Amino acid sequence: IVFAMPYDNPVPGFRNNIVNTLRLWSAKSPNSFSLRFFNNGEYIQAVLDRNLAENITRVLYPNDN
Repeated sequence: IVFAMPYDNPVPGFRNNIVNTLRLWSAKSPNSFSLRFFNNGEYIQAVLDRNLAENITRVLYPNDN
């Protein structure tokens, strides 16, 4: 399960009084951390759900540095 979180960003027009809205999305996992896996020493598995969900955002909006 992945939750989609919308983020609305205002984009002002050039030399006019118009403002448009750019909607971007962020993928979130409902289970961001599993204490059961963490306590068993499985640290990567403990955050796997969160990382898989956030990979969607990383693919759609890559870092532009």
